[in-house]
Amino acid sequence: MTLIGREKCILDFVKGKQEIKDQEKLDCKIQAAELLKTCNFGEDYLSVALCHDLMGKKDVNEEVLLELVGTEAFKAIKIIDARQNPNLGTKQYLEMVKGNELANTAMTATLACMLNMAVDATKDVRDLLIFKSEKYYLKFVEETPGYLFVKEGYDALKASNQLPQSDQINQIDQINQPIQLETV
Repeated sequence: MTLIGREKCILDFVKGKQEIKDQEKLDCKIQAAELLKTCNFGEDYLSVALCHDLMGKKDVNEEVLLELVGTEAFKAIKIIDARQNPNLGTKQYLEMVKGNELANTAMTATLACMLNMAVDATKDVRDLLIFKSEKYYLKFVEETPGYLFVKEGYDALKASNQLPQSDQINQIDQINQPIQLETV
């Protein structure tokens, strides 16, 4: 599927702001936009999927972004970008996103693509994404039309990782803990 018209302009804008090292991030954004397009979501949804992490980049002018994506998509992008707030926990952040249809739908598509792409990631990244999926993401999307897409990505990721059963998942929680070095 090819993005055309306004979608193509937005993609070109995003490509210009994305660093070369972030190719996987760009691929995930494109896959999420294509998934939304396949499911017949409109341009605003695609705009949010493509631009959701551009806020706060020093070379992104908010007025230009607003003009490019429109008011409603811009509001959703700002909501998704709130994750940069260090005082906002994951659960609070996801509740904010849930409160905005554009943000919620674009984030669900992005999660589905991210989980599917992570099958090829390192074991530590897969462990972390499986843990976060079980703790947050699956609950976040359970009442959305995109639940099956996210669940499919999670299942593929978990199968590729051959992780211990859920009763052993607490071991993965250590990923989020700082490493403690013993002094001699």
